[in-house]
Amino acid sequence: MTCTEENGGHDGDHRFRLLVESVKDYAIFMLDPEGNVTSWNLGAQRTKGYEAAEIIGKHFSAFYPPEDIAAGKCEHELALASREGRYDEEGWRLRKDGSRFWAHVIITALRSEEGHLLGFAKVTQDLTARLHAERERAIGREREAASRRKDDFLAVMSHELRNPLASIVATVDAVRLRGGHANETEMATIGRQARHMKRLIDDLLDASRALRDNMPLLPVTIEIGQILADAIEVTGPAMRDCGHTLTVDIAGSGLPVNVDVERMVQVFGNILSNAAKYTPQNGRIHVRASATADRVTVSVEDSGDGIAPELLDQIFEPFVQGDQGLDRKRGGLGIGLAVVRKLVRSHDGEVFAESPGPGRGSRLTVRLPLAAPAFVSDESTLLPAKERRRILLIDDNHDFVESLQLALDALGHKTLATFDGPNGIAAGLTFQPDIIFLDIGLPDLSGYEVVGRLRRVAGCEDIPIIAITGYAREADCVLALQAGFTDHLAKPVDLARLEKIMSSCSSAASERAGSRGMLEPRP
Repeated sequence: MTCTEENGGHDGDHRFRLLVESVKDYAIFMLDPEGNVTSWNLGAQRTKGYEAAEIIGKHFSAFYPPEDIAAGKCEHELALASREGRYDEEGWRLRKDGSRFWAHVIITALRSEEGHLLGFAKVTQDLTARLHAERERAIGREREAASRRKDDFLAVMSHELRNPLASIVATVDAVRLRGGHANETEMATIGRQARHMKRLIDDLLDASRALRDNMPLLPVTIEIGQILADAIEVTGPAMRDCGHTLTVDIAGSGLPVNVDVERMVQVFGNILSNAAKYTPQNGRIHVRASATADRVTVSVEDSGDGIAPELLDQIFEPFVQGDQGLDRKRGGLGIGLAVVRKLVRSHDGEVFAESPGPGRGSRLTVRLPLAAPAFVSDESTLLPAKERRRILLIDDNHDFVESLQLALDALGHKTLATFDGPNGIAAGLTFQPDIIFLDIGLPDLSGYEVVGRLRRVAGCEDIPIIAITGYAREADCVLALQAGFTDHLAKPVDLARLEKIMSSCSSAASERAGSRGMLEPRP
């Protein structure tokens, strides 16, 4: 080798050492054959916390947790690197301050041309941030899975509870429609408790959807007075049972809002139910509505228990309730007002509570954006509201089907009941129904399969097929519509709601048939 070549080699080694020493993202250092540190770069100083003067000459076990040292891990790693030429792993390492970090470590044996062990090159990368990110992702996946499991549980629970409840409600309706007044007090009690149970089930599902912002809205422009009238009608039985005096101060027009009607009825229904629940017998409840330049304000004021100052900011949190005592005579799940806040906010509104204190009543106020006045059509519906129809019922809950059949027959409809998919499909061909009420959770063939087959039966291609089911989540409604159902109703069934949907579906069906010149009456 010439002098020039030799100098060039030394210059290359020098440049390489400068490169290694300047690397900041990787700890790169050398060990002698016994494992003592012989070199130290900036990355090692940054990762492990030692200055070069503090660590050079010391054994590399200083970077290992005590349990690893006791287990002989350091000697094992050097032995493997010496035998195999390289050792590669991920594990915990220690910094100078004693804190741990997750590291990717590579140890490479360095040998002379004759094969003598000269020492080891060690490269360490700090992967703590990656480990934390992976853990966060794993936690996120577990939370999502837990949320799905919870939603599935709620769906199954809802289905199982709604089925017997549907039978109770339908039986009460059937007995009343057939003139059974001998046990009116008992029937009223059953009806009230069934409605209360339905409300609890709805609250559970609504809380699951609303608190996850998973509640799609279908806004229309409507007078707030109509919303409040519906909410008052829903909560009327509770008001009457408590002997409360309800006064209403609402203009008949001039207070339009653009809202999802069903959800906003739920908002004010929850607020009114709370007022009735937390107001002692024979109390006073006052509902007011007014408008400013851009807002509609609704307040519900009661003479009830009031709200402690420390609870005013908490009552809209899930599962927060005032003290009820061991008897829990007021019941409830403590989620109604949480749903209220979510729904009001989703309509770009606000809700807040006020109270002078315990025992001095309270006022809940909702403010919603004022909308442009709604256009009201004078056109009448194509079909009379009480038109008699041929109705096919397909549901494996015998009690529910028989009770609903009795109620519908009492209303003047002609019904046929079947209890499984194959018989329901056959009846679709022979009975020639005007409308079909079909359960989703059928044995053998699911409701989704049945509706698909019914759509291929002559005469059933376009007739209304309504899902009446205990599967009541928003996702269940979407699946039903995608499968071919015309509409989706959750059990238990309200007869007034049923009649309204039948009128709407029949009107639409008549328009479609008329456009094809097929308005012949069914036999």
